[in-house]
Amino acid sequence: MPHSNKSTPSSFLYFWLAAITTLYGMQLLRGLLSLLVFVLRERFDWPPVLTGVLALLLFLSGGLVHWLWQKVGTGRLLWISGGGVALLRLVAQLWQGDPLVDLVLTALGMVCFLWFLPLMKGVAGELGTAVLRKLALGFLTGMTIDTTLHGAYGTYDMFWQSDWLTAVLILLFTLIQLFILQQVAANSPEEISETSWTTAVSWIGIGLFFFLQLLIFRNITWLTALTNWQFSSVFLWSTTAQLIGLFWCVWGISAGKEWETLLFAPLSLLLVPYTANWLENAWGAALVILFGNLVTAVWAYRILSFPPQKPAEQSGLRRLATSHAIAFLLFTLFAFLYYASYDISILPFPNTWLLPAALVLLLLFGQLEHLSTPAEPERKRPYLTLLLLLLLPLYQHLTWHTPTPTTNTSFPLRVMTYNIHDGFDTNGHLGMEAIAQVIESQQPDIIALQEISRGWAVNGSIDTLIWLSRRLNMPYIYGPTADPLWGNAILSRHPLINQGTAPLPTETLLLRRGFTWAELDPGDGTPITVVSTHFHHKDGDDNIRTAEAEALLQFWQGRPRTILMGDFNATPNDEAIQKLKAAGFQDVIELNGITPGYTSPSTNPTKRIDYILITPDLTAENVTIPIATSSDHLSVAATIQP
Repeated sequence: MPHSNKSTPSSFLYFWLAAITTLYGMQLLRGLLSLLVFVLRERFDWPPVLTGVLALLLFLSGGLVHWLWQKVGTGRLLWISGGGVALLRLVAQLWQGDPLVDLVLTALGMVCFLWFLPLMKGVAGELGTAVLRKLALGFLTGMTIDTTLHGAYGTYDMFWQSDWLTAVLILLFTLIQLFILQQVAANSPEEISETSWTTAVSWIGIGLFFFLQLLIFRNITWLTALTNWQFSSVFLWSTTAQLIGLFWCVWGISAGKEWETLLFAPLSLLLVPYTANWLENAWGAALVILFGNLVTAVWAYRILSFPPQKPAEQSGLRRLATSHAIAFLLFTLFAFLYYASYDISILPFPNTWLLPAALVLLLLFGQLEHLSTPAEPERKRPYLTLLLLLLLPLYQHLTWHTPTPTTNTSFPLRVMTYNIHDGFDTNGHLGMEAIAQVIESQQPDIIALQEISRGWAVNGSIDTLIWLSRRLNMPYIYGPTADPLWGNAILSRHPLINQGTAPLPTETLLLRRGFTWAELDPGDGTPITVVSTHFHHKDGDDNIRTAEAEALLQFWQGRPRTILMGDFNATPNDEAIQKLKAAGFQDVIELNGITPGYTSPSTNPTKRIDYILITPDLTAENVTIPIATSSDHLSVAATIQP
């Protein structure tokens, strides 16, 4: 063998190299997707298709791994790819400037990660079954470590944090990864045997695996939004589900029980219809997460760990590189179609159908690796390492505090409306703390929030609602609109006596709209009704916004003490606002003589589209429009009295 003069490092070094590099890869992936949207799409006004083309070129770059291997060799390419991931991730953590630089760093880091994956598959294939298995298990464990850290940070990714403790943690991970990489690269085989086409084609499933993990199966916020369970319970459930998948891989496939995976072909298909629909039943969604993690972990482990069938007298990564490019072509295509469908008419069917389609394709590609491949049981299995991953979710669950109302309702009532732009500032940085500080500066009792993102991968997979609720110590009610992961919300320091959510008309809109309402009892027998809404946004569609205003009036039915707040995407002279005023609502900015009262865009406001509207039996004073670029909108706050 070409590497016979070199000693093979412990297979556990490959396990940890794969785990840490995959952890970084997942963090870079979420950061990259967010920055593509909020730096290029939002900040620089790139059209969705152009943004998608750039993303496609980035993800196709993984196909260059064979050419690079020929140019620099195995050891150097391991340093370029694995070392590049670690160092670029560290620099991105330390960089606190323009997010455009973050975009460059994450793009380069992701390219390195895309080279690392097939290269390590090729290297491990040369070193035998034990290394392949540790590589596969390390890859899946790295994803679970990522979930654990993502949850421990309340889904506000480490990537966006600026504290020294997070920086030290990333530095520590980086030093460990580089130390292991030095051992692995120094003893790597100089030649890598070409795999068979069967082995190479099965690798295409990896791109679909990433898509499914990112959107559903390792998305804690997805399950939190669907079940309305306490976040810490979902965190513990999700981590446990992933560990069950890992234990099955270790006990079943790694122990030489390949026949066990025969069960997964028919059973996996039972999962397909449930991924196509947003499940209203909480336990149904929880079981999808549990079973989905088990199924996808098994199929990904098969693709990653089974020994390649090697044609004689051929070397290189040509076939694997080709399949790798196709894998991430599919990843980019599925992700683009899923999220672009909220912005442009691109699919003849609901975007949720992409999820079962990806699952079926993953199962098909995973099936290409023969179940009859000989395998011997492993003696060393990292059970303790895997169990330790439960410590963070267990600790969070035991120490979790859910905000509760802190005071009874009484006048005066400080209210506020804020479109938080999914948590991203005007430069493209996910800055939840800055948003919280804007809100705190007004000391509101009730906040109407719009553009609440709860797990969209292109928004950093963050649960902006849970994070703000805990940061401000204010209970929330949530009203999904576009899908269960995006909509409006109300935070209130006061107890609510009634609440609800309703859709606005025009069901054919790509990005559905709605409103969320709550009733409070001030103790004098007449409740206060608060509404948070977000109207359709496209220029020229005044008729749609007028219909939305009419729907709000139909809900209102003239009830007293009503406060209507939100982003109406309409100026004071537009018909939608005029209809609301004609019905009796008063604009608090006009009542207080504030001119021009512009609220958008926050960097240089030129129009007023955010409002607090009150019924005539209420008055408003101390109306303010805080200046801040923590969102692309300015907020509006007012003190309300009868």
